[in-house]
Amino acid sequence: MGELSALLEREWKAARADMLNGLDSVRWERLCRGLVAMAQQGPARRSVASRAPAVVGLPDLVLARHDAVAKAAKRARRTGEVTDFHRLRIRSKRLRYALEFGSEVYGGHTTRYVRELTAVQDELGLMQDAEVAALRLAELAICEAHLPAATVFVMGGMAERHRRKVRRLLRRLPKHAARVNGREWHDLSGLLERRRAEAEAALPPVRRALRAVPAPAPAPPGSGAASAAESGTNTSDHPAAQGRGLTALVPPSSGQGE
Repeated sequence: MGELSALLEREWKAARADMLNGLDSVRWERLCRGLVAMAQQGPARRSVASRAPAVVGLPDLVLARHDAVAKAAKRARRTGEVTDFHRLRIRSKRLRYALEFGSEVYGGHTTRYVRELTAVQDELGLMQDAEVAALRLAELAICEAHLPAATVFVMGGMAERHRRKVRRLLRRLPKHAARVNGREWHDLSGLLERRRAEAEAALPPVRRALRAVPAPAPAPPGSGAASAAESGTNTSDHPAAQGRGLTALVPPSSGQGE
C-alpha cells in the first residue's frame, strides 16, 4: 500500500500544480478583466430585454433550462448510461444556479424545488466520483509498470468496489431523476407564470406592446432583408427584433459541455 499511497500523492501534487498554473496564467487574468468590464458596462441601453423587470424575463431562462434538464433526465432513464446521467448533472446545475440567482425575486419560493435539484445532483455526483475513481485506478494499474503485483491487485479490488457503487447508484437514479418534473416543479412553474402575468399587466402600454411584437419571419431568398443578412448588416435595432424579451438571450440546449 505504500507504493499506491506515494503514487496517489504524486498525482495529487501534479494536479494541484496544474491548477495553480492555470490560476496564474494570462488567460485567467484576461477572463477576470473581461468579466469585470462586462459587469461595469452593464447591458446595452437600447435593449428592450435589459429594461424588462426580472420577474418578466427570468421565466424564459428558467423554463428553457428546465426543458434541457427534463430531456436529459428522460434520456438517462431510458439508456441507463453513466455519460447520460453526467449530462443530466451538468444541466441540473445550470438550472439550479439560475433559480438561486433569482430566488429573491420570488421571495424564496424557489427553495423547495432547489432542494429537489440538490438531492438529484448529490446522487449524480456520487456516481460520477465513483466512475472516475474506477477508471483512474484501472489506468494507473496498467500504465505504472514499476508497481508490485500486490499493489496492482489491491488497486483492482478498489476499482471493482467503485464499479459496484456505480451499479448500485444506477439502479436508484431513475427514481431520483423523476423528481425534476415532480410536484415542486409544477408549483414553481405556476408561480413563475402568475408573477410574470401580474408584472406584465402593470407595465406601461408601450412596453407591453413592444413585448408583444413577434419575431420577424425569415426573409425569402433574394429579398432586401435576406441580402442584408448575407452582407452582415446589423438589424438587431429594429423594434421587432428587440421585442422578444429575454427569450432572445437564452442559448439553445447544448450537449454535455463541461
